[in-house]
Parts: sequence; C-alpha cells; structure tokens
Amino acid sequence: MRADRGRNPSGPSASIRSSHGQITAGNARVIVNGDQTFNTYLAAPGPSPGTRRRVAVEKALHRWEPAELGIHVTVDGMWFVPYVKRGHDGEVREVLAQAWRGEGVRMVVVRGRSCTGKTRCILEAVRAQQPDVPLIRPAGPEGLLAVLDTGTGSGAVVWLDEIDRFLRGADGSLVAERLLDTLADDHGPVFVGTIWADTWTELTARPGTIKTVAPRRLLEAVKVVDVPRIFGSDDLDRARIAFGPRLMETVRAAADSGELVQNLVGGPQLIRLFETAEPYLSAVLAAAMDLFRIGFAAPIPADTLYQAAYSLLSNRHRSRRPGDWFGSALSRATQTIKDAVSALELARSDPEGDGLVGHVLADYLQEYAKQFRSAVRISPELWEIASAGAQDWPTASSLATEAQFRSEASVVPGLLRRTVELGGVGAWAEIACRAADAGDLSILDQLTAVAESDPGASMGYPGFLWFEIAVLHYATGASERAEAALARAGEDFIDWGAIAIAREKCGDSLGAEAAAQQDYEDTGYRDAWLDKLIPHRLHVGDLAGAERAADAMATTGDPYGWAEIGNDLFGKRDFTGAERAYRRAAELGNGTSWIEVGRTLVKIGDDGGAEAAFLQAAEAHIDEPCYAWEELAALRERRGDVAGAEAAAARSFGLGWARIAVIREARGDRVGAEAAAESEGRTGAGWARLAEMRERSGDRCAAEAAATKSAPFDRHGVFGSSDGWRRIIDCRRALGDWAGALEACRQYGTADDRHAQALHAEVCERAGHYGEAEATAERCAAVGDLGAWQRIAAVRAEDGDDDLNFRLSHFGVNSDGSLRNGPRRR
Repeated sequence: MRADRGRNPSGPSASIRSSHGQITAGNARVIVNGDQTFNTYLAAPGPSPGTRRRVAVEKALHRWEPAELGIHVTVDGMWFVPYVKRGHDGEVREVLAQAWRGEGVRMVVVRGRSCTGKTRCILEAVRAQQPDVPLIRPAGPEGLLAVLDTGTGSGAVVWLDEIDRFLRGADGSLVAERLLDTLADDHGPVFVGTIWADTWTELTARPGTIKTVAPRRLLEAVKVVDVPRIFGSDDLDRARIAFGPRLMETVRAAADSGELVQNLVGGPQLIRLFETAEPYLSAVLAAAMDLFRIGFAAPIPADTLYQAAYSLLSNRHRSRRPGDWFGSALSRATQTIKDAVSALELARSDPEGDGLVGHVLADYLQEYAKQFRSAVRISPELWEIASAGAQDWPTASSLATEAQFRSEASVVPGLLRRTVELGGVGAWAEIACRAADAGDLSILDQLTAVAESDPGASMGYPGFLWFEIAVLHYATGASERAEAALARAGEDFIDWGAIAIAREKCGDSLGAEAAAQQDYEDTGYRDAWLDKLIPHRLHVGDLAGAERAADAMATTGDPYGWAEIGNDLFGKRDFTGAERAYRRAAELGNGTSWIEVGRTLVKIGDDGGAEAAFLQAAEAHIDEPCYAWEELAALRERRGDVAGAEAAAARSFGLGWARIAVIREARGDRVGAEAAAESEGRTGAGWARLAEMRERSGDRCAAEAAATKSAPFDRHGVFGSSDGWRRIIDCRRALGDWAGALEACRQYGTADDRHAQALHAEVCERAGHYGEAEATAERCAAVGDLGAWQRIAAVRAEDGDDDLNFRLSHFGVNSDGSLRNGPRRR
C-alpha cells in the first residue's frame, strides 16, 4: 500500500497491572503450567469459536529453551558450547547497557550471514547483564503488534530474531511505524534482533515500493552491529582452548576457512547432503529451498511439500518413482547429522506448540538457496502450490510481496486474494493500490463495500483502504468522491505526496500544492514537490507551474527544485532558461548550482561569466568544492591560461588534472598530457582517459602503457569506467575484437573483482576460450555471484544454444560454482 506513514490508533483499551509477575490486559492472559507462570498475548480469532490465538509469549529469560529462541544445537547434540567472545560482543553489550541506563537507542540488531553466531551473541549479551529479565517472543507481525498494544514497560526485552519476518508483508509498514513510535518514547522495552546481511540490503535499498519506506527508516534508526562470517586465528586459538578435546575435530575442520560456527552446526554437511542427493531427495530439498525463496517462511505442510517436490521431478523420474518416494526422501531430509542439525525440521507455527505442523528448512540451506539457486526460475505451478499451501495470512502476504518484487504480475492478484481469504484484511488496500496503478475501476464498488464493513478497525485497515479508494476516484476524475473518501481515511493513513500528484492530474493545481505542503509538514521530506509536481509539470510543459512549485519548496529552506528545472531545460538545450533556473537556485542558497551556472555559460560562450560562477561555487562553502576547481581548471586550460589551470587543478583533489590531460592529449601535446596525468596521481583517472583516447586513435601500445599506469589505483575499487583497462576492453568489444579484448582482460587481472570476472568470462566465451570462460564463472559462483554464468548463457543464447540458460534456470549451481545436474561443457 502506498501509505507508509500510517500509525495504528491506540490499541485496545487496557488497564495493565502487575501482580506476582502477572499481566492482565485487553489482549493478554496468564497461563500456568506447573509452577511456571508466563504471559500469552492473544489475537482473534482462534482455532475454535470463542477462542483467540496465542501470538506472543513472555517468560523470564532463564525459563526459555534455547530452541525456542532460535539457538542451533551443535554437533554431538550440544546446545551450548563454551562461548568465545569476539570484537563485536563488547559493542553489543555496551549498547544494551546504555539502553538499560536510559541512554542511546533501545533497539540493537545484529547483522551477518547464516550460522555466524548472531542469535547466540544477543542471548549471551542479555544473559550477562540481565539474567532474569522478562523476555517476550512474538510469533510474527500480529504478535508484535499485540505486544506493542499492551504498553509493555521498560523492564522487558522483546526478542525479534530474524527481524525481517516482522517487516515484510501487509503489516510490515505498520509494524515499522509502531516500533518507531515506541522507540521515540522515553521509556519502554529493549528490542533485540538479528538479520541476514543480504536481507538488510533488500529492505533498505529496494526501489519503487513505498511499503519499504517505514521498514527502511526503522532499520536506519536502530543500532546495527556486524558479526564477521569467520573466526580469526586468535579467535580459533581461544576456541581450541575453550572447547577441549570433545570438539577438537570441529575446530580443526574450520582451521582453513575460519567458519567455526558453520562447522559446529553441521552446515557443510547439509550442503554435501543436497549436492550428492539422489533425485527424489534432491527434489524435496530443492522444493523447500524454492518455497523459502519466494517467501514461504512458515512451516511447510507435508502435502504442499509433496506437490512442490513432484513439480520439480523430470518426466522420467515421475514415471519411475517408487511408491514411497516422498516418505523415504522426507525421512532422509529430517534425519539429524552428527546429532546437530537436519535439512528439514518439524515445526509448529504457534509459540506454545499448537497450530500448523510442517517442515522448516535449515537456515544454512536457506542462505545456500539464496546464493546458489538465485538463477533458478520459479514456475507458475510452484506459485500456485505455495498459494494453496499458505495456512495463514502472513504467509500469503509474504508470498505476494515477493511476487511483486519479482515482477510476477500474473500471480500477485491471486496471492492478495488468498491473503484476504485467510484474514489479512490489510491486503484489500494493496488490491486497491494495484487497481489504481492499472486503471482498473471495475472493483471500486466492491472495495467501497469492504471499507464500509470496517474490517480490522483496531489495526487501521479501513484508513489505508479509504485512502486507496480516494486515489481510485481521482483516477476517474471524481474529485468530490475522492475527497469524501479521503476524509474517511483519517490523517494518519494518507500519503499526501500521492494525493498531490492525483489532484494535479485531476486539474486541481492548488489542491495539489496544498497536499505537497501537508506532505512536507507530516514527514519533513520534500518529495511531493521534487519527485512529483515539478517533474510532472515540466513533462506537460507547465513551466510556470513548475517554477511555482520550486518557489514553494524553497520556502522550506531547500531551493533544489530550481536546479531540477535547470536540469530539464539544459537537457532540452534551452541554455538561457537553464542558466536562469540554476542562478535562481544558487541565489536562494544552493551553492552547488553555481557550478551548473558556469557550465551553462560555457555552452552559451560566456567564458568570463563562467569563470566568475565557478569561483563563486568554490568560495560558497559547498560540500565538494573540488568540482568547481575541476571546471575552472578545464576552462582555463582551454583558454590557454596554463598557470591558472594548474593552480585550479592543484585544489581539485586530482579531478582537474585529469581534465587537463584530456585537453592536452586532444591538442597533440602528449608530453603535457602525461605530465598532467602523473600530477593527478590519486585515482589514476587521468591515465585511464588517456588510455581510452589512445586506443580509439589506434595506438594500442601507448593505450596499454597508460592503462598499466591507471590500474594500480583502481585495484582497490569496483572495476568500472574510471579504469583504463576497462575502457580499452569496451573499445575492443565495440569493434568485435574479442582476441584483443581478452588480452586486455588478462593484462588487467580479475581475481579480486566480480564485475571484472563476469566481463572476463563473457570475453573468453566470445573469443572461443570456453574452458577459461567456464572456470572463471565457477570461481564467481563459488562466492555466490552467478553473473559470469549468466553472461556466458546470454552469449550462447545469441547463437541459438539455450542449454546453459535452461540448466541455470532449472537447477542452479553447486557450492563450488559448478553447474548442477550433469553440465555439458564446450
């Protein structure tokens, strides 16, 4: 849904009192099991009439079993091997100590790869400082919202292992906003969580979906501590002493890789099980992996796993399958390895042991699936099986979110409907949002009827839905109905930026500007002007309206809207108009725009005015004055003011020298060009530009000599356009000179850069060096990057050979980077 700023209204009215550790509230009750008292948070409806489901549990820390908190059993069946502290442990403990003192943030998230000790790190940190603290573990987003509704006090810890489970799906934005509100209070519980590093990247960098804005804001607001994947030599020495003879073999197995935790929990053995599995076990494990990849994080029901595994079998294996093929494969998949771990584990969805029974994929294989099966295509049949197998709405919602991210437009509507069927009323707003984006007005009456029924009132869903209905009405031009729906949505559930552009398209410019102002007042962001009104008005030719919006934005202290107008006019080659817009931005306080004023004046031919503008920028206390000095150096060099150019270049952090080198090379002054490139001496960019110019002129020897001088500067960074060898390779690729391009790849050396390795593989393939191409692809894939294999597959597909594409999309690769299922090499 668009509105990421919606806040849940106050939770159910609850008078909370404490008596012998008991809490009674509108959505909590006490469960007594022998002499153990603990609290269970409830949500309606339950499995039978008149009951409510348990969605979170609170117990004293020492009463929790390790498995309940996500701790892995280790080899030989040990739950708690001696803990070896590393550098990050001190940081986590200090953050928690500050939180309990009422200082700093009250939420810490430990980030790292699977089986690196994230959860144990958090547990040991809490246990070391508050061994009897009340610890609350929500089962999912619904449970966390129930906990937040009770107003749990500052004496508790809320356990959010794999925090992304709470931030995805229909409730993700709402959960994030509620957490942000709770953290903004002076008092409240301490939140601890874990997250995979690549999942963090997905949640903080996914473009194009406003639902990720609140989760991203939350993750950027908390304290993050990284756990390294490996143990250093000193860490291994201390582990060897702490573990003693019983685990000595495990420590020795980790000596080369440093992957001690992974070996403790049997991770490498799980990979060997899958990669050496017979076809039926392979299908069961691959099915569990693919279901996980598309968002099926809940326990997988046996019939769903059966159907998914059957869908992955070849026709030959289907026709020859033994009668007990699934039961036998499932038995092997659930068999423990070294008394520590199994590929699939029996699990229940309810924190108290009730609810859905199914199988959960070992998280080491979850990470393996994301790395080595990422190229495997998800079939429509598997999406259908997953949808039917979803037994609760968070699972269906998670599937819908992943389908949207994968652009599986054909399956998203069905998954959203499935979410609604299972009680996830928040999906109605997403259905409405998709209808508005598609211009589908056929369900407007149905959506209105749903909103009138007031579903999920305590969670704010009618507000979200009324907002989306308003957007749909705007799309039809029915402004009055849109405003009426907006009034029913309530302030907390309106994305005023979306309303601004909706009103604008309806012809209500004043209303659009009022909405943009409201968006700024609510969020502190100026996106409604900068990303919506100004671009739209420029696109339709309303320059006066765009300028009016830029002025409104400038009144908030940011005149960059005028710079955007300048960029648009510059692109249309209206240099006079662009110069006026840039100057307006600069005069209103955007000092960087003086650089753009100067560049535009250069285009007009006013070199004197350009120099004055560049000097103005350099002296305007902007963040990066080096760019102003760079432009000034280039301007003076073109005008023949060598001394002035070099003086400016000296203040440009090397950028000006690269520009001077290019100008001198174009004049035929190679000696002067090389002197300038040598003076740059910071990134090698000057030499890289000379390498390209000389390659294009046909002087390959001089080009390679320049590239050699640029390369040492770029080995530490991404292999890109600033590198001389990359520029030479691109020139030769454009000419179809694959032998020359391959020689340049080899000259550069690609062992430390995945972008360069992928390019190397493609060039080898096109040059006919198939063995070298495949060896390069295997090296890349062994560290989880399938880009090289995919480049080779694309080259072969151009020649009509789609075999490699088929193998990648159906089977993926092994952990050593080789192709699965009988590779056919060239």
